[in-house]
Amino acid sequence: MDERTCEVGFNLWFLIDEAVGFVYALLGRAYMLEGTDQDKLRTLHALAPTDYMLATKQRVPKNFTVIDPAGNRREHLVDPQLAMDLEHIPYIFESVIQELEKKLPPEVIWVDGEMVSRPLTISPSPITVCTGLLEHHDGRITPLIKPFDG
Repeated sequence: MDERTCEVGFNLWFLIDEAVGFVYALLGRAYMLEGTDQDKLRTLHALAPTDYMLATKQRVPKNFTVIDPAGNRREHLVDPQLAMDLEHIPYIFESVIQELEKKLPPEVIWVDGEMVSRPLTISPSPITVCTGLLEHHDGRITPLIKPFDG
């Protein structure tokens, strides 16, 4: 049975340039989520189609490279298939998550009648939803949303 807890979770997005077919930007937004894991995932999936507009945005780090159709090595790009691979998400989005963690407000608690603040912590495996965004030649962005069965 899923235990009801409160934790920091993330919506992460990767922006694909329709013309070149590669990811050139990474986005992320942190949330304080409550409930079961299914409740948390349901919330993140519900917010994924629109909240990218308020997300922190970064260029793909320089250490990510692709080989374009002409055989040229290009930095600051990621193959969309790699960005969707659950195993690679923590590595690809590491700088985005670090930036979001820096922006988290401290948690304020009372200890022996005194107000104490402490940093919010992120679990080693936070609840995360990753969504692709396709940027068209005219600037429109289409979220690539899969149905959520939770």
